[in-house]
Amino acid sequence: MKGHIRKRSEKSYSVVIYLGRDELTGKQKYKWYTVHGNKREAERFLAKKITELEAGLPADPGKLTMAEYLRIWLEKYAKPKVGPRTLESYTQIIEQHLIPALGRIPIARLSPTHLQEYYLRALQSGRKDGKPGGLSARSVLYHHRILHKALRTAVKWRIVPYNAAEAADPPSMEQKEMRSLTSEQAVLLLRALEGDRLYALFLLALATGMRQSELLGLRWEDVNFDNLTISVRQTLQKRKGQLLVQGTKTSKSRRQVAISQGIAEVLLKHKAQQNRERPFYREDNGFVFCTANGTPISARNLTRKFKAVLKAAGLPDIRFYDLRHTHASLLLQAGVNPKVVSERLGHSQINLTLDTYSHVLPGLQEQAATSLDHILFPDENGSGRVH
Repeated sequence: MKGHIRKRSEKSYSVVIYLGRDELTGKQKYKWYTVHGNKREAERFLAKKITELEAGLPADPGKLTMAEYLRIWLEKYAKPKVGPRTLESYTQIIEQHLIPALGRIPIARLSPTHLQEYYLRALQSGRKDGKPGGLSARSVLYHHRILHKALRTAVKWRIVPYNAAEAADPPSMEQKEMRSLTSEQAVLLLRALEGDRLYALFLLALATGMRQSELLGLRWEDVNFDNLTISVRQTLQKRKGQLLVQGTKTSKSRRQVAISQGIAEVLLKHKAQQNRERPFYREDNGFVFCTANGTPISARNLTRKFKAVLKAAGLPDIRFYDLRHTHASLLLQAGVNPKVVSERLGHSQINLTLDTYSHVLPGLQEQAATSLDHILFPDENGSGRVH
């Protein structure tokens, strides 16, 4: 996209941007602006307008309503950057909640007060399923995060000078308690599953920390028995009532996880069992874990089975996701480097791992201090001494 400036007077310039040809008449289209200031200010204004137009914004973004902007943001920013499931979630919240409440407000006039009022109404009466009452604090906080991301982009595109969500206070919520099994409880769980056709799935959840969707989307081609590694490349997700294979949650989630020889042997036995079932398959998708007739396993059915096993074994009622927490906690307690744990989990940053499992770290600090004491103050036997 091209444009130029023309001097009008000592203190003003005309900024002209070429918009292409009219589809109906074929005539060239231009947009003219007047900038009061010096040549450098006019050049900056020209660069800003070209950036906005190339991003798909209208020629006069200052007149954009929140409804117009949020739809542009979904198409131009979110769609190329996030996964299908996240995009579907963003779209639903924007269309069902944010646009009805904030859509008519010009983005240039949006204030923290508007957002604060929206959060309060959403908590009190924000449900859209026909039932009375409001949304949970967790849901409203998610709405805030979407608004914050969208407005941060608006600042980057120079549509607004500041992010109104920065000065708004979203509702606080209690941190959901993270639960994990002890090493003894993990052993009891596996014993309760011995002989079950999905024993290998639960073992792999504990041994690798893979997400439920990653386990259900795992293919035999992703398992390397020679190198003892599993490549996490795809997931199995339920969208609009259908089970669909999709990419991993983030680029960091696409990773390689090492497994032991013992885990590999369990997987080989599981594969042999699958081969005996294969003649009776209705379909064969190459999944490591599937139903007895070859169809994908739904997360709902797997969770139902997991809950039943926990109850029968007398174990705490935890989520399937807590097996991932169990994997990380057991590794950290065993002294494995947090960086390695972070890589196995597919976390985007090691800080996420450290923050999530900070409750495990105090004990590790004590172990580290004791180990260092043995190094710095060895006794005659080399085992350290107490001062």
